[in-house]
Amino acid sequence: MIASADIIIPVYNSPQMLRLCLASVGAHTDTSLARVIIVLDGCDAHTTRLARQWCDERPWANIIERERNGGFIQACNTGFRASEADLAILLNSDTCVTPNWVNKIIACFNSDPTIGVASTISNFCPHNAIPILPGKGYLDMNRLIERLSERRYPDITTPEGFCFAVSRTCLDRIGYLDPVFGKGYGEESDLSMRARYFGFRTVCVDDTYIFHHGRGTFG
Repeated sequence: MIASADIIIPVYNSPQMLRLCLASVGAHTDTSLARVIIVLDGCDAHTTRLARQWCDERPWANIIERERNGGFIQACNTGFRASEADLAILLNSDTCVTPNWVNKIIACFNSDPTIGVASTISNFCPHNAIPILPGKGYLDMNRLIERLSERRYPDITTPEGFCFAVSRTCLDRIGYLDPVFGKGYGEESDLSMRARYFGFRTVCVDDTYIFHHGRGTFG
């Protein structure tokens, strides 16, 4: 059973987006279940100061500072190596999470021990997207989807990288993101294919909505 989660946030500048992301994580995360690992990938002084201050004020948050920018995949794998929880959740720094998001992701994994990888619904992603309705905000969308969802956790080909949850069992079996993909893009598809090859399911957490600004993680 999944009982804990590490939220890994790889960061390369874009402090204005990071500030919004961290505010949502602080407001909507059950810290009895989850801790935060921020990986600064050769960030500028302003972004570094913002992340340090946020972590200093929260005992459940840690920071790892990489002196030079090595790219998204290296930053994510640094977070994977530092994670010790039952579940590792890669969260892009240009997202805003919603109430009980970690609890609902954990519930998804606990519904079937063969689930290895999962991601949520969002406004901006190639596969699991539902646009924000006119006159609504992303919190409204989360409430609507949470109310209407049948919690089937359907199988999908590629869980999305903006919020990419992987069980410790799966990571220990298949390894981390493949550095062959350079600074990023395509790496979550590869990890998902490896997971399915080894018998794990890759699914959508269909009762959870997370806002994704898009194209903000790479600075």
